[in-house]
Amino acid sequence: MSKIAAALLLFSLLMAGCTSAIQTPLPDRKTPLPHNPYVTPVVPQATAAQITGTGGVPGGALAAQADLAQLLGLTRNNILIHLVQAVQWTDSCLGLGAPNESCLQQTTEGYLVVLQADGVEYAYHTNADGTVLRLVQSVPAGSGPAVEVARVVLAGQLGLSDPAQVQLVDAQAVPWPDACLGVTTPGVACAQVITPGFRILLAAQGGLYEFHSNLDGTQIIQVETS
Repeated sequence: MSKIAAALLLFSLLMAGCTSAIQTPLPDRKTPLPHNPYVTPVVPQATAAQITGTGGVPGGALAAQADLAQLLGLTRNNILIHLVQAVQWTDSCLGLGAPNESCLQQTTEGYLVVLQADGVEYAYHTNADGTVLRLVQSVPAGSGPAVEVARVVLAGQLGLSDPAQVQLVDAQAVPWPDACLGVTTPGVACAQVITPGFRILLAAQGGLYEFHSNLDGTQIIQVETS
């Protein structure tokens, strides 16, 4: 009987040990899931753009993207946001008022947005949240030589081997009020004669650059952008 009792006691102790072991939490040793080569992390389309503000892409840029998608009959995924530049427009028409249009002369916070679709670039002027936006009109005829000169000049300044790396954002015909193309330099006298030319906006390496030129690009001046 004593042997049976001892065996029962030993069995009870073993069962108690097993129960205690089962109740002890095991360390978390989950095996990590293998990398799936067919799943690519989502990268925002505006990675290449000069994004300003917080929280990602500004509302003005997203509104321009949606507007161009509707205009071209594409989805927003087919519209690449290439560049976003914060700008203080000088009037309520975002600097693109028509000759007979009445624009409030007030500073309007917003953006210059450059989009790409099927290899073609489009520029928009927007206010901050995109409730007001305007598509920049096409480049004026005859601006080619001036634009190409500006590209070459900027490429040289930035150390770029190919001027094609400099992208045209906008070129608008402007009758400059003087021979200095509207750029005042201390100590430099400018003949007060109307000089036809262009205001040229270029983009390169995430930056925006403005040039004033005459008609054929033989005179060209870089100015600071706002």
